[in-house]
Amino acid sequence: MNKSLNKVLLIVLIIMGVFYYFQQGSNTQQACITEQGFWNESQKVCEKSSKKIIFESLANAHPTSIIYPENERPVLLDTLEKVQGNDFLHGQFDVLVAPAQAETGPVYDRGTAYLNMSKMALLSDNRSGLTYFSAPFIINTMGSGVFTYVGLFSYDFNTEQARHLSSELLGNRVREAKIVIEEKSVVKDKVFVQEGFIKVHFKTHGPDQAASEYPTQDNHIDLQLVALDPSNDENATFRKIAE
Repeated sequence: MNKSLNKVLLIVLIIMGVFYYFQQGSNTQQACITEQGFWNESQKVCEKSSKKIIFESLANAHPTSIIYPENERPVLLDTLEKVQGNDFLHGQFDVLVAPAQAETGPVYDRGTAYLNMSKMALLSDNRSGLTYFSAPFIINTMGSGVFTYVGLFSYDFNTEQARHLSSELLGNRVREAKIVIEEKSVVKDKVFVQEGFIKVHFKTHGPDQAASEYPTQDNHIDLQLVALDPSNDENATFRKIAE
């Protein structure tokens, strides 16, 4: 009986030791960086990454809106949808454009919007007040095209709200949009030391390709990150850099 009890206690101790080892091992700065977490130097603990905090906030309690660039209307993204392994915040719009006439019915602007959170790029490192991120989004107009944009957003860690600030059109039926941060914005004592910029890679249809084919032509645009102020997002925007 005692031997059996000793074996059980030994197994429990081994399990506890292994658990403690891995817990301590993952709670180091290097392990935290590897897991894309945020290392809190004062507390010596690994916290959720800013990307994860923003995603969970917008996907659950604090849904955001994108501004449909063609008409400046907000589209609420109140649904989470996974498509081909990517997490999208999804919303629909249905707006009366013209009332019914004597010979025609009412005209509506209908469609769907998708913000690709899996391809979000964090543009600043603030963990209080405002931080900024960029992500591709799609407007499917239910007939006239499927347009891809890259958007600039702010996220307020105090209010847990995001705001869509600026957009740049990539094209119709674009695929494989990817945001690469070339330089981050640098602010010291509320003075801009350096404005960052990003390069957005994507594929479009070549001149001899049909619209139904998968696009194969490589393209990119360069965007300056203007006025990414950690205390005020009123002037934050993109500025396209001419080649």
